[in-house]
Parts: sequence; structure tokens; C-alpha cells
Amino acid sequence: MITSYGTAFAEVGELTPDVEARFDPLPGGLPVEDVRQGGMRVTVLPCGILGTVDNVLATVNLFLGDGEGLVERNAEFLSQRGLFPKNPVPYGKHQYIPASQIRSGDYLAILRLDGLDPMIAFGSGGQTGHSAVAAWRGDTLYIIESTDADPFTPKPYWPAPYGVIKTPWDQWFQQAINATYHVGLLPISRALGDKWNEDKFWAWFDKNEGLAYGYK
Repeated sequence: MITSYGTAFAEVGELTPDVEARFDPLPGGLPVEDVRQGGMRVTVLPCGILGTVDNVLATVNLFLGDGEGLVERNAEFLSQRGLFPKNPVPYGKHQYIPASQIRSGDYLAILRLDGLDPMIAFGSGGQTGHSAVAAWRGDTLYIIESTDADPFTPKPYWPAPYGVIKTPWDQWFQQAINATYHVGLLPISRALGDKWNEDKFWAWFDKNEGLAYGYK
């Protein structure tokens, strides 16, 4: 239990909907008025303090280093949680898809095994850390997405500009290879694709191009 005055610990044998916990008084007695006004925060440590520290260190390790070691640690993290097969398809395999086979509205599900994306995937219960959409404008196919520099990587793996941007397909494909992206292309359904309104989409994009990433 955490309040403005300090932290108190209690051990419970099993987490159930009706479990009870009794906390030792905080220094000076339980600050009842503080709890009444600001409430209290309860942090559950299902692995105990030592187990939690061990898990924190393992999580930090998902963000450290680069190359095959980083990829393997993150793939193993997702495998242990049932989000990746035990022997995932090796990275470094590139299958180019001609622009002519991509329609406006096709969805790109993106994952980079760099610590950050696996945390997003784990939190959402999927295999995606980033999303993008394809859209034709005249004779050019663009990939539309909202980007920012990775705060955990000293050298950005995705070039500026950031925010809501568009990138020609061939350029985006090469940048995705350079960024070691895992990309799943999910075609839009024919029913929805037939309803795609190019004019409305690009009117929206032109209004929002360059807008900073959502958390800014």
C-alpha cells in the first residue's frame, strides 16, 4: 500500500476476489485523512520482492544491445507468453510485394523486436507494436503512419520527419528492412475496399500531415 506518507507491505497466500490483507501501521500511525482525501495505491507483487526485481532486470535486458541477441531475447519473451510460436520464422527474410498488388486501406501490422514493441504487443495481447495503412494517390502508393524517434535507441532506426507522415511504398519497404521490421500485410476486405473514398482520406491527411505523435 502506498500513500503520500509512505509504503506498507502485506503478504497474502493467494489472490482471490475476496482476499483480505492487513497492513502494519505506517510511521506515526495510518494517515487516515490522507487516505480519505487522496486514496491509496496498491501494487501487487505476485512473484514477491526478489522475483519482481529479477523480472525487472529481465525486462530491462529486452532493451539492451542490438543484433541477433536482442532479437532472440525478445522473441523468447513473446514465446513464453504465448504470443509467438516456439520456433518463429527467422528474421532477415524479405518478400517484396509489388505495389500493384496492394490496395488503398490495406493494413500493415508491424513488430520490431527491440523491447518497446514487444511490451506493446504483450500489453495488447497481440504481435503488433506499430500500425500503418496503404493508400494510393494518383499513380503512387504511399504508406501512412504516425512515427516518432525511439527514446530507447541512441541512433534512430527510422529517419525523420516524424509525426503523421506518408512514404512512397518502395522507399518505405527499404526503410522497413533497414529497421529490421517484421511486417504482416492484411488486405482490406473487398466490401470495405469498394467504399474507400480517396478524396476524403487525402483531405484528412493533408489537414493532419506533420501532426506530432499521439502522446505529445
